[in-house]
Formats: sequence, C-alpha cells, structure tokens
Amino acid sequence: MITSTTKIYDIINKENIHIGVLQLPKNRYGLYIEDEDGKFIFIDKSIEYDEVLLRIVLSEELGHHFKTVGDISPYHFLDSINLQTIEKEEEKALKWSSKFLVNTNSLLNFFKNNPYSSVQDVSDYFQVTDNFILLKLSFMAKELPQWYLKDQLVLNLLSLPDIYIGKILDQVKLNQVIEETSSTLISHTLPEII
Repeated sequence: MITSTTKIYDIINKENIHIGVLQLPKNRYGLYIEDEDGKFIFIDKSIEYDEVLLRIVLSEELGHHFKTVGDISPYHFLDSINLQTIEKEEEKALKWSSKFLVNTNSLLNFFKNNPYSSVQDVSDYFQVTDNFILLKLSFMAKELPQWYLKDQLVLNLLSLPDIYIGKILDQVKLNQVIEETSSTLISHTLPEII
C-alpha cells in the first residue's frame, strides 16, 4: 500500500503544523521548527511543484516532529560533537520517513509479486526517488542482510546498491531467514497516530 500525499497533509493538519514555502539555503529542501509560535515545516520553493520530492521532504520533516528533540539545525551547532548529534537526529527522521513512505511489508510484497524489478520500478511504485528506495533498503540491511519473500525466495541486501532476489535451497538456512524476517517485521509498525 502506498502512502498517499493526502495522508501526509492529513497528519500535518492533525498535528497542527503550519507549512511555509520559501527560499532555503542551497542544498536544503526542508526545515522543521517548533517554538513558542507553533510548529512549522518550511519547504524550499524549488520543490513546491515536484510531488515526489515534496512527499519525501514533508515526511522527513514529520520524522523530526515525531522522533527528534530540540533545535538540530546546522546553524545552531558548529562544533563536531554537536554535528554528530545532528547526524543521529537526521538519521532518526529519515528512518521514520522511510518506514512511513515505504512500509517494509508493502516493499516485501512488491518484491514478492515483482521479483525482477529494478530500483526505478520500486521507486515509481512508491512515488519516491531511487535514492530514497536505496536509503530504505540500507536501513533494512542494517537489521537483516536477507529478507524472506515467499517459497524459497529471499531479498538479498548484502551488496547494495545491487539488489538480488534468489532462492535458498538449504532448508535450515531458509527457516532461519524466515524466523528473522518475521521477528524483525514486528518492529516495523508505525505509531497509532499514523
């Protein structure tokens, strides 16, 4: 199931977040701010009409709303210790966004039904960029190198950015991958707010 753009806006409205469009600094497409005046997502005007990038940026900024704490803008912190904190907080927001836009179960079902798909096929289906799909797969690879699909088919993420779907003939190994996939999928649910 694809997360609709309407659902993104519904969550933004439910959370009382205001959206603004402005010229952001170079290579910055979104910004989440929460202060005494309210909660705001600002998007760069260069992506205002690019629905694919807009979906990614809005969901990543929602990730900050749900998963990060404090001001993590690079303008606030300039020392290397705090830059590491920024990277960790960005990763939390991106991970949340990847789970939201590309649900792991939906992704696995896509590969079950389309085992010969390219990254571009997957990104077109989920209405995100190729790089976003690779990001999602890299988060998955950190949890498990192989994900069970069906029968003896396994999604192999050991050689990203290359993706392999192959058969595991060893029944013991196959059972291990099935068990690991099942237990890991439990952690891939989103909060009830979604």
